[in-house]
Amino acid sequence: MSASNIPLRCACGAVRGVVDRAHGSVQRVVCYCDDCQAFARWLGRDGVVDDRGGTDIVQVAPASLRITDGVDRLRSMKLSPKGLLRWY
Repeated sequence: MSASNIPLRCACGAVRGVVDRAHGSVQRVVCYCDDCQAFARWLGRDGVVDDRGGTDIVQVAPASLRITDGVDRLRSMKLSPKGLLRWY
């Protein structure tokens, strides 16, 4: 793995991948919007939202993301017909 790669994995380790910073920027933000909070509630898991209602989000260009293991375990959803496509 090169120095420009950022490894990633889910909490249980079944889904793994890398983000290649050479193919685009990586932006990490904490979002406080209603949509992110609704998605966190939809997931039904503790720890997705911080004490102030923020959700930790990492935005990457699609070309920089490569899933190496567990792609069959990924799912996507929308909270509304015109909502954001969210992967989990």
